Amino acid sequence: MRIRRRRKGYLGAVIAVIVVVIGVAGLFGYILDRRVRTSPEYTAAVVSYLIKSGSDYVYIYMDSSKELARILYLKKYLYDPDTGVSVTGERRDDLEFFDEVFGLNPSYEYYIDLDGANLDKFSRVVVSKRVNNLEELVKALRSRRGSFLDSFRVDNMAASFKLFSNLNGPALLKLMDGLAKYGDIDSERIESFPKNPVKIVVGKEKEEVLYRLYLPKKEKENLMSFFGVTSE
Repeated sequence: MRIRRRRKGYLGAVIAVIVVVIGVAGLFGYILDRRVRTSPEYTAAVVSYLIKSGSDYVYIYMDSSKELARILYLKKYLYDPDTGVSVTGERRDDLEFFDEVFGLNPSYEYYIDLDGANLDKFSRVVVSKRVNNLEELVKALRSRRGSFLDSFRVDNMAASFKLFSNLNGPALLKLMDGLAKYGDIDSERIESFPKNPVKIVVGKEKEEVLYRLYLPKKEKENLMSFFGVTSE
């Protein structure tokens, strides 16, 4: 009888330890999840992500207050005659394009350069599969199933992209959650003119070569409506 009592006491102690460990782990997980989901980057209503791969770009504009996402595909060298700004491949110029042309001023702007092997690395880490282009990446993000473990992983995931993006963990989680869960998601492709970039040489003493794809005025007006921007 004494042996049985000892066994029962030992079993009870083991169960108690397991319950405590599970409780601590659960509390830690809850705190970590709340830290990510209550961060300024995650709770900001309006954010944008500009992703490039070669001469292809996709601009993702998100408004979490409306559960809305607008996805715009475009090409490098897109030029707006009204403002004189263009997509050049330089981070500052590319982000400025959307602020100047469409009057979009998100609280946070993220830039992800997926040139070369970066596209493969990003897709394998984020969507666990290989994609060939940005359209396939967006499609994979939209069909991705979220997991409670995402909150644990996003900081390390974003850190692995630090050489080619300014993402942090909460910003990455917002991108994944938004594209997978928002109810109002729409996409467009900019119809520029002409289809191939025009080469322009400017300057006399010191020549500068520019390439341009023109943004037609009507197309610009349609895109402003697409983003929900009222033209003045």
